[in-house]
Amino acid sequence: MKIKKMLLILILLTLFTISASACIAAEAQFKWTANTEADLAGYKLYYGTTRSNITDNCIDVGNVTSYTVTGLDYDTRYYFILRAYNDSAEESGNSRVLSFVLKSNPSIKTNTFYTSYFDSANGNSFAAVKALTVEDYTLPDQGNIPLVGDIDNDGFKDTIIFNQYTGDWWKYNSETNIFTLWLSSFGQNSENQFLADVDNNGYPDPVVYFNLPGLEGNWYVALNASGTVTVNPDSWLWLTGTGVGSSFQFMVDMNGDGASTPTWFFVSE
Repeated sequence: MKIKKMLLILILLTLFTISASACIAAEAQFKWTANTEADLAGYKLYYGTTRSNITDNCIDVGNVTSYTVTGLDYDTRYYFILRAYNDSAEESGNSRVLSFVLKSNPSIKTNTFYTSYFDSANGNSFAAVKALTVEDYTLPDQGNIPLVGDIDNDGFKDTIIFNQYTGDWWKYNSETNIFTLWLSSFGQNSENQFLADVDNNGYPDPVVYFNLPGLEGNWYVALNASGTVTVNPDSWLWLTGTGVGSSFQFMVDMNGDGASTPTWFFVSE
């Protein structure tokens, strides 16, 4: 019997940097949720240094739910996918692609973010680009997605980093020049993330949209009150079955009442 299309997603990526010495290879540990097919025989990890050669290397890890890949090079970007296979050696589809770089010197991370602003000092009103470079010891190395929003309603846009592997949200502190944890474990492996004011209180709320099996069309919101996010997982589920299979999702104030609502559209082939 042909194995079902794989429903598993690589849900956790933990990187072990053993040493900064170039003579010791880097390692990466992967963990995933198990398939439930009766004829499941095991899993294969494929990887390469570009998306086009992602299947150049294959490791048959057997019927386990975690594996450590050794012999990787520092400062090289890798791309990984996982496939399940059955006892007839038939393989499933691909998991989500995971891409990362194991740094040879992880103690200092330099992150450069770009934002637009208006140059009013010279009487101009054109949009320009301003770069913000941050060296810090806090922000995770991989899976970071930048967002911008005035989360404390002080009239200044804040740089927020969402980490797709941990679900942690980090806020940049311009006084200390580092990122501090703002919200933890909210939205791991979500399809899309937003900062949008859903309750019209003037403070953008973290919102995530899922397209994973069993969570299709689910929207979750963590309410932001005066810059502090409500930590209550039981109340985070906002909408279910909304925008399933859509190509793009947005948060827009459609009614003009100050509250953002989910908006989506489909692209037909």
